[in-house]
Amino acid sequence: MKKISYLMAMAIVVLGFTACTDDDTTQQGLQTSGIDLSNLDTSVRPGDDFYQYACGGWMKNNPLPAAYSRYGNFEKLSEDNQARLKTILDDL
Repeated sequence: MKKISYLMAMAIVVLGFTACTDDDTTQQGLQTSGIDLSNLDTSVRPGDDFYQYACGGWMKNNPLPAAYSRYGNFEKLSEDNQARLKTILDDL
């Protein structure tokens, strides 16, 4: 029983020391945002038309193709992947 208590105490101490490390990657991760600011339409005030403000840059750079009823990042990713796969298979 004393051996288990000793091992648990040592594990807690080791975990405590690893949590105290000063790692710059955590600070850098906090500064990175998942929002692509190039997709914003800053010519529109957010209080007037928030949808246009938030999505206007994306809609301007990626117009809706006639074949789609919706067009977003996943459709663009799918098209890019299909084009790359076609290029790879054509080179074989």
